[in-house]
Amino acid sequence: MSSGSPGVLTNDYLVLKPKHSAFHATPLALLLDHLQVHKLYLAGVSSDQCVMAAVIEARMRDMEVVVPRDLVATQDGKRNAAALVNFEVVHGRKTTPASRVRLPRVHATSARSR
Repeated sequence: MSSGSPGVLTNDYLVLKPKHSAFHATPLALLLDHLQVHKLYLAGVSSDQCVMAAVIEARMRDMEVVVPRDLVATQDGKRNAAALVNFEVVHGRKTTPASRVRLPRVHATSARSR
């Protein structure tokens, strides 16, 4: 079920992100609404910038957000540690280790048919 791109399946959605937040100037909010997604697990580089911006915008959209602490990073350990504290204290988001995250099972065909 490959789309021709490495690591991308035909049931995957791709959203190009031109700026810091995954929501800014992208169709992500419309896509998540269409798919009836209410909970996001955010991971990525630049935890104190890009991931932080996406967390803030997701919360403004009343979405539940989890940031697995071992799936984010930034330029140095101190900045990443500060970002993790910010996620938890300021934004009230869980920073559970990825090994403790349990994703719900969803069939790709049922997600596509929504």
